[in-house]
Amino acid sequence: MRKIKDVVDSTLSFEAKVQTRIDYMNSLLKLTGKTEVNFGLLQECLIEHTAIYFDLVATETLSRNELQRKKKEFEMWFAEKYVAKRMEVNRPDLSAQKWANAKEFDYMIRAENKEKYSTFMEEIEELEQNLSFVEGLKKGWDTYNYTLSTLSNNVRKEVDSILARKS
Repeated sequence: MRKIKDVVDSTLSFEAKVQTRIDYMNSLLKLTGKTEVNFGLLQECLIEHTAIYFDLVATETLSRNELQRKKKEFEMWFAEKYVAKRMEVNRPDLSAQKWANAKEFDYMIRAENKEKYSTFMEEIEELEQNLSFVEGLKKGWDTYNYTLSTLSNNVRKEVDSILARKS
């Protein structure tokens, strides 16, 4: 069985990745209302559901880890810039009343490092969107699990009813 991450080309835009994943997951949804539910189809759906769900959990974990790594990278970069700027601006020969405050340092660092700061923020935002997308897919897949469970219970009850009538 193909995995979601194998289906998505890393060179695609975020929007293209989203559409590719949705198309792939839709291709696995066999219970469309036009098909009679039987044991074989239900079993196949349950097996595919589990495999995709585990893949979504793994993808979610990887996405969350990547986001945390990027945030830590940004925090380290920013801390380095902050300390350097504080040492430059808040010289020991100035009175503490004339020292710049944290907010001013934040703005100075942003102004002096516009491109790098913007790049970090864009990368973090994209990673947050990716994580949010995977979380949404996982929630949708949970709903599909509920549908499969309900159908499975209904089929069991129907079979039990048929068997009870025969005995």
